[in-house]
Amino acid sequence: MRFEWQGKVALVTGASSGIGQALARGLARRGCKLALAARRSDRLEALAAELKAQGVEVLAQACDVTVDADRASLARAVEERFGGLQLLSNNAGILLKGLAGQEPLEAFRRNMETNYFAPIDLTQRCLPMLRRSPRSWVAFTSSGLALRSTPGLGAYCATKSALEAYAESLRAEEQGRGVRVLVLRPDLTATDMVGTKRTAQSPEQVAEKALKALQAGRGTCNCTWRVALLAHIHEPLRQALDWGTQRLMKKGYLP
Repeated sequence: MRFEWQGKVALVTGASSGIGQALARGLARRGCKLALAARRSDRLEALAAELKAQGVEVLAQACDVTVDADRASLARAVEERFGGLQLLSNNAGILLKGLAGQEPLEAFRRNMETNYFAPIDLTQRCLPMLRRSPRSWVAFTSSGLALRSTPGLGAYCATKSALEAYAESLRAEEQGRGVRVLVLRPDLTATDMVGTKRTAQSPEQVAEKALKALQAGRGTCNCTWRVALLAHIHEPLRQALDWGTQRLMKKGYLP
Protein backbone atom coordinates (compact mmCIF):
# COMPACT_ATOMS: atom_id res chain seq x y z
CA MET A 1 0.00 0.00 0.00
CA ARG A 2 1.44 3.35 -1.05
CA PHE A 3 1.59 6.16 1.47
CA GLU A 4 -0.55 9.18 0.59
CA TRP A 5 1.14 12.39 1.66
CA GLN A 6 -1.48 15.08 1.11
CA GLY A 7 -2.66 16.58 4.40
CA LYS A 8 -0.54 14.27 6.56
CA VAL A 9 1.29 15.68 9.60
CA ALA A 10 5.06 15.17 9.72
CA LEU A 11 7.44 16.01 12.57
CA VAL A 12 11.08 16.47 11.57
CA THR A 13 13.88 16.99 14.10
CA GLY A 14 17.17 18.54 13.09
CA ALA A 15 15.21 20.53 10.52
CA SER A 16 17.33 23.70 10.42
CA SER A 17 19.95 22.32 8.01
CA GLY A 18 21.21 19.32 6.08
CA ILE A 19 19.07 16.23 5.59
CA GLY A 20 16.38 17.49 7.99
CA GLN A 21 15.94 20.71 6.06
CA ALA A 22 15.81 18.81 2.78
CA LEU A 23 13.23 16.42 4.20
CA ALA A 24 11.10 19.35 5.35
CA ARG A 25 11.13 20.89 1.87
CA GLY A 26 10.40 17.54 0.24
CA LEU A 27 7.47 16.87 2.56
CA ALA A 28 6.13 20.39 1.93
CA ARG A 29 6.17 19.77 -1.82
CA ARG A 30 4.12 16.64 -1.22
CA GLY A 31 1.41 18.50 0.66
CA CYS A 32 2.23 17.69 4.28
CA LYS A 33 1.60 19.80 7.33
CA LEU A 34 4.89 20.22 9.15
CA ALA A 35 6.17 20.37 12.69
CA LEU A 36 9.84 21.38 12.55
CA ALA A 37 12.28 21.25 15.44
CA ALA A 38 15.94 22.24 15.82
CA ARG A 39 18.30 23.99 18.22
CA ARG A 40 19.16 26.89 15.90
CA SER A 41 16.00 28.94 16.09
CA ASP A 42 17.12 31.59 13.59
CA ARG A 43 17.62 29.02 10.81
CA LEU A 44 14.46 27.20 11.82
CA GLU A 45 12.36 30.35 11.63
CA ALA A 46 13.84 31.21 8.24
CA LEU A 47 12.85 27.79 6.90
CA ALA A 48 9.38 28.08 8.43
CA ALA A 49 8.88 31.50 6.80
CA GLU A 50 10.00 30.10 3.44
CA LEU A 51 7.51 27.22 3.62
CA LYS A 52 4.65 29.32 4.97
CA ALA A 53 5.09 31.65 1.99
CA GLN A 54 4.36 28.60 -0.17
CA GLY A 55 1.10 27.96 1.68
CA VAL A 56 2.38 25.18 3.92
CA GLU A 57 1.02 24.90 7.46
CA VAL A 58 4.08 24.92 9.72
CA LEU A 59 4.75 24.67 13.43
CA ALA A 60 8.36 25.63 14.18
CA GLN A 61 9.66 24.98 17.66
CA ALA A 62 13.17 25.49 19.01
CA CYS A 63 14.17 22.23 20.63
CA ASP A 64 17.31 20.68 22.05
CA VAL A 65 16.50 16.99 21.72
CA THR A 66 18.85 16.14 24.60
CA VAL A 67 16.61 18.07 27.03
CA ASP A 68 13.70 16.07 28.43
CA ALA A 69 11.47 19.10 28.83
CA ASP A 70 12.07 20.18 25.24
CA ARG A 71 11.05 16.77 23.89
CA ALA A 72 7.94 16.70 26.05
CA SER A 73 7.00 20.22 24.99
CA LEU A 74 7.50 19.34 21.32
CA ALA A 75 5.21 16.30 21.46
CA ARG A 76 2.54 18.32 23.30
CA ALA A 77 2.76 21.14 20.76
CA VAL A 78 2.21 18.74 17.86
CA GLU A 79 -0.80 17.20 19.60
CA GLU A 80 -2.31 20.59 20.42
CA ARG A 81 -1.69 22.13 16.98
CA PHE A 82 -2.53 19.21 14.69
CA GLY A 83 -4.35 16.67 16.84
CA GLY A 84 -2.36 13.80 15.40
CA LEU A 85 0.80 12.65 13.64
CA GLN A 86 1.49 10.37 10.67
CA LEU A 87 5.28 10.68 10.28
CA LEU A 88 7.99 11.16 12.88
CA SER A 89 11.44 11.72 11.35
CA ASN A 90 14.14 11.34 13.99
CA ASN A 91 16.85 13.16 12.14
CA ALA A 92 18.71 15.29 14.71
CA GLY A 93 22.21 14.04 15.41
CA ILE A 94 25.83 14.87 16.18
CA LEU A 95 29.16 13.41 15.13
CA LEU A 96 32.09 13.62 17.52
CA LYS A 97 35.42 12.32 16.24
CA GLY A 98 38.00 10.53 18.37
CA LEU A 99 39.91 7.29 18.75
CA ALA A 100 37.92 4.51 20.42
CA GLY A 101 40.75 3.76 22.83
CA GLN A 102 41.29 7.38 23.84
CA GLU A 103 38.02 9.27 23.44
CA PRO A 104 36.68 10.46 26.81
CA LEU A 105 33.63 8.65 28.11
CA GLU A 106 31.79 11.97 28.11
CA ALA A 107 32.05 12.08 24.32
CA PHE A 108 30.41 8.66 24.10
CA ARG A 109 27.67 9.87 26.43
CA ARG A 110 27.07 13.02 24.36
CA ASN A 111 26.81 10.98 21.17
CA MET A 112 24.45 8.51 22.81
CA GLU A 113 22.27 11.19 24.37
CA THR A 114 21.66 12.92 21.03
CA ASN A 115 21.72 10.04 18.56
CA TYR A 116 20.15 7.26 20.61
CA PHE A 117 18.33 8.20 23.83
CA ALA A 118 16.67 11.33 22.43
CA PRO A 119 15.01 9.64 19.43
CA ILE A 120 13.85 6.76 21.62
CA ASP A 121 12.17 9.09 24.09
CA LEU A 122 10.58 11.26 21.39
CA THR A 123 9.32 8.15 19.59
CA GLN A 124 7.71 6.86 22.77
CA ARG A 125 6.07 10.22 23.39
CA CYS A 126 4.69 10.33 19.83
CA LEU A 127 3.57 6.70 19.54
CA PRO A 128 0.06 7.34 20.93
CA MET A 129 -0.54 9.86 18.13
CA LEU A 130 0.99 7.61 15.49
CA ARG A 131 -1.10 4.62 16.60
CA ARG A 132 -4.34 6.58 16.17
CA SER A 133 -3.70 6.77 12.42
CA PRO A 134 -4.50 3.73 10.28
CA ARG A 135 -1.09 4.06 8.63
CA SER A 136 1.88 5.98 10.02
CA TRP A 137 5.67 5.96 10.00
CA VAL A 138 8.64 6.41 12.31
CA ALA A 139 11.83 7.17 10.38
CA PHE A 140 15.29 6.99 11.93
CA THR A 141 18.23 8.64 10.21
CA SER A 142 20.98 6.10 10.77
CA SER A 143 24.17 5.75 8.70
CA GLY A 144 25.97 3.29 6.52
CA LEU A 145 28.48 3.22 9.38
CA ALA A 146 25.92 1.39 11.49
CA LEU A 147 26.81 -1.66 9.41
CA ARG A 148 30.58 -1.30 9.58
CA SER A 149 32.37 0.90 12.09
CA THR A 150 35.43 2.88 11.12
CA PRO A 151 38.50 4.18 12.99
CA GLY A 152 38.09 7.61 14.53
CA LEU A 153 34.29 7.42 14.70
CA GLY A 154 33.73 4.69 17.26
CA ALA A 155 31.27 6.61 19.41
CA TYR A 156 29.21 7.80 16.45
CA CYS A 157 29.10 4.35 14.83
CA ALA A 158 28.06 2.75 18.11
CA THR A 159 25.08 5.10 18.43
CA LYS A 160 23.86 4.30 14.93
CA SER A 161 24.22 0.55 15.44
CA ALA A 162 22.28 0.83 18.70
CA LEU A 163 19.62 2.97 17.02
CA GLU A 164 19.10 0.35 14.33
CA ALA A 165 18.75 -2.38 16.95
CA TYR A 166 16.03 -0.33 18.64
CA ALA A 167 14.33 0.31 15.28
CA GLU A 168 14.22 -3.41 14.53
CA SER A 169 12.50 -4.14 17.85
CA LEU A 170 10.05 -1.31 17.32
CA ARG A 171 9.24 -2.50 13.80
CA ALA A 172 8.31 -5.96 15.02
CA GLU A 173 6.28 -4.66 17.97
CA GLU A 174 4.29 -2.03 16.06
CA GLN A 175 3.63 -3.91 12.84
CA GLY A 176 0.18 -5.00 13.97
CA ARG A 177 -0.77 -1.45 15.01
CA GLY A 178 -0.22 0.14 11.61
CA VAL A 179 3.01 1.92 12.58
CA ARG A 180 5.79 1.25 10.08
CA VAL A 181 9.49 1.87 10.66
CA LEU A 182 12.05 3.16 8.16
CA VAL A 183 15.80 3.04 8.76
CA LEU A 184 17.55 5.58 6.53
CA ARG A 185 21.24 4.87 5.89
CA PRO A 186 22.98 7.80 4.20
CA ASP A 187 26.52 7.51 2.92
CA LEU A 188 28.89 10.48 3.17
CA THR A 189 26.63 13.54 2.91
CA ALA A 190 27.52 17.22 2.51
CA THR A 191 26.06 18.63 5.74
CA ASP A 192 27.22 21.03 8.43
CA MET A 193 28.11 17.98 10.52
CA VAL A 194 30.36 16.40 7.88
CA GLY A 195 31.41 19.32 5.67
CA THR A 196 31.57 19.45 1.90
CA LYS A 197 33.39 16.53 0.29
CA ARG A 198 33.88 15.92 -3.40
CA THR A 199 32.35 12.44 -3.22
CA ALA A 200 29.53 13.35 -0.84
CA GLN A 201 25.84 13.11 -1.61
CA SER A 202 23.72 16.21 -1.26
CA PRO A 203 21.11 16.35 1.52
CA GLU A 204 18.47 16.71 -1.19
CA GLN A 205 19.52 13.41 -2.77
CA VAL A 206 19.28 11.64 0.58
CA ALA A 207 15.90 13.19 1.38
CA GLU A 208 14.38 12.21 -1.96
CA LYS A 209 15.54 8.62 -1.53
CA ALA A 210 14.06 8.54 1.96
CA LEU A 211 10.71 9.90 0.80
CA LYS A 212 10.57 7.45 -2.10
CA ALA A 213 11.29 4.61 0.35
CA LEU A 214 8.44 5.77 2.57
CA GLN A 215 6.15 6.07 -0.43
CA ALA A 216 6.99 2.52 -1.48
CA GLY A 217 6.59 1.13 2.04
CA ARG A 218 10.16 -0.08 2.42
CA GLY A 219 11.70 -0.71 5.83
CA THR A 220 15.23 0.38 4.93
CA CYS A 221 16.74 2.90 2.55
CA ASN A 222 20.39 2.39 1.60
CA CYS A 223 21.44 5.60 -0.08
CA THR A 224 24.41 4.42 -2.16
CA TRP A 225 25.72 1.21 -3.69
CA ARG A 226 28.40 1.04 -0.98
CA VAL A 227 25.82 1.01 1.79
CA ALA A 228 23.63 -1.38 -0.19
CA LEU A 229 26.54 -3.79 -0.53
CA LEU A 230 27.12 -3.79 3.23
CA ALA A 231 23.40 -4.21 3.87
CA HIS A 232 23.22 -7.12 1.43
CA ILE A 233 25.14 -9.18 3.96
CA HIS A 234 22.91 -8.15 6.89
CA GLU A 235 19.42 -7.94 5.35
CA PRO A 236 18.56 -11.66 4.89
CA LEU A 237 19.38 -12.29 8.55
CA ARG A 238 17.25 -9.30 9.64
CA GLN A 239 14.27 -10.52 7.63
CA ALA A 240 14.57 -14.02 9.09
CA LEU A 241 14.73 -12.61 12.62
CA ASP A 242 11.70 -10.38 11.98
CA TRP A 243 9.71 -13.40 10.76
CA GLY A 244 10.76 -15.48 13.76
CA THR A 245 9.96 -12.68 16.20
CA GLN A 246 6.45 -12.26 14.78
CA ARG A 247 5.82 -15.99 15.15
CA LEU A 248 6.94 -15.96 18.77
CA MET A 249 4.83 -12.89 19.56
CA LYS A 250 1.71 -14.46 18.06
CA LYS A 251 2.24 -17.55 20.19
CA GLY A 252 2.63 -15.42 23.31
CA TYR A 253 6.28 -16.19 23.98
CA LEU A 254 7.28 -12.54 23.69
CA PRO A 255 5.53 -9.45 25.10
